[in-house]
Amino acid sequence: MLLNAFAMLIGSGGAPRTAIAMGQGDKKQAEKIVSNSFTMLLLFSVVLTIVFYAAAPTLLRLFGASDTTLPYALTYSRIYILGTICVLIVLGMNTFITAQGFAKISMLTTVIGAVINIVLDPILIFGLGMGVKGAAIATVLSQAVGAIWVIRFLTGPKTILKIRKEDMKLEGKIIMPVLALGISTFVMLSTESLLSISFSSSLARYGGDVAVGAMTVITSASQLCTMPISGICQGGQPVMSFNFGAGKKDRVKQAFRFQLTLCLSYTTIFWLLMMLVPGAVAGIFTSDASLIDYTTWAMRIYMAGIFSTGVQIACQQSFMALGQAKVSLLLACLRKLILLIPLIFILPHVVANPVFGVFLAEPVSDIIAATVTATTFFLQFNKILDKGAGKVTDLSGKVAVVTGASGTLCSIFAKALARAGAKVALLGRNMEKLKELANAIEAEGGVAKGYTCNVMNKANCLQVAEEVMADLGPCDILVNGAGGNNPRANTDKEFFEMADLDDDTVTFFDLDESGVEMVFNLN
Repeated sequence: MLLNAFAMLIGSGGAPRTAIAMGQGDKKQAEKIVSNSFTMLLLFSVVLTIVFYAAAPTLLRLFGASDTTLPYALTYSRIYILGTICVLIVLGMNTFITAQGFAKISMLTTVIGAVINIVLDPILIFGLGMGVKGAAIATVLSQAVGAIWVIRFLTGPKTILKIRKEDMKLEGKIIMPVLALGISTFVMLSTESLLSISFSSSLARYGGDVAVGAMTVITSASQLCTMPISGICQGGQPVMSFNFGAGKKDRVKQAFRFQLTLCLSYTTIFWLLMMLVPGAVAGIFTSDASLIDYTTWAMRIYMAGIFSTGVQIACQQSFMALGQAKVSLLLACLRKLILLIPLIFILPHVVANPVFGVFLAEPVSDIIAATVTATTFFLQFNKILDKGAGKVTDLSGKVAVVTGASGTLCSIFAKALARAGAKVALLGRNMEKLKELANAIEAEGGVAKGYTCNVMNKANCLQVAEEVMADLGPCDILVNGAGGNNPRANTDKEFFEMADLDDDTVTFFDLDESGVEMVFNLN
């Protein structure tokens, strides 16, 4: 789990940054992120291999290994640790394949490793009589094949972004934002063991072995809920990140709504299943009748708030997709470290039945965390989208004059200039529309004023220039958007799609040359 945490520190932090850079059209920056991330994983693998190999006995004791199980655990773990570099490359770099839109290749990385592991396990464990050692070797070999698969793809001709030798030198401005964004996933994964210890110790104290056994079954069952929605969010992340980088706010919103709907629908159905037939679910993981009866009672308590995790994970992962490192870290710590682990030890002293209190900590934490996360997300979502992923030029103190400001394009230009800090003079013929635009800009905290102006009339332009000078100051930026349009120079749709060529849709390739020429001449 700790190796997974370090792999995803880079993978979950670097993939959204890469997709955002691709959306901005900055391929060079995206390739630097990929290459720097690869270098960081190589450094992690060297350090972690040395540290974990030497500290393996102590770590295994810490995680509950007994005198009986320690020799087996040590044999397996040390062989597995020697394959750290393969584990980190597969888990950490596969996310960069997904970020480019190669979902099938990314899926094959996982499938290839799993199939090889399944095939090798019986051969090495039973066929060659290698036992635990064989299981470890099978796992490392399968990860090695996966690592080779990932590296070959990311250095081959089919990938959009390549690992390049010249980009592998670590740069602070590249790798630090990756680490900052990935730290939230690192915290979530690295604290799993601490959470498991907290539950096990409390349940053993108040409920004995049967309570610990029930928790083992419940943990396995809960993965049937959390893993699919995590997969949904991993699939949605590249879509949201790319469109965020490209400034396509509507597409980001559409992707988020779809992701939230899927996650919430799935967790709600799963919650109903847990409430109605928990015994049937428990029976999948154990045949012990007494354990099933106990788990049926415990599962209804533990899973009472699991419907809310769909909202919590969808929103928290969306923060990561939008590159929001600080809030992602805070929300990652909220559920486990701030709420769940303390409540595991507090609630048994508050309620009459201590075991009930331990299990109750989960739904209380789920619902509070989901409420806080969703509230924070919906309060910040539009602000994040309006700010955008790019570095906004600071135009504070500048005066921008926009002619034709009431038009579709120039009204957008005017708003963007105002968001960058410029005072905007809106010139046009329709004062009503200019006032509406000025009000909209001022509502966002900007400064703007409308002026009626016919740009074909020199005297009128000189008069307005004096008014702008008196009201706002001398013009620093001039956007000349006054002019006209022609129906023969317009396409039917804003974005071109290849399928449009096969129907009656008017595309760029169908425009009338004289109509386009008229627009250029007029403007």
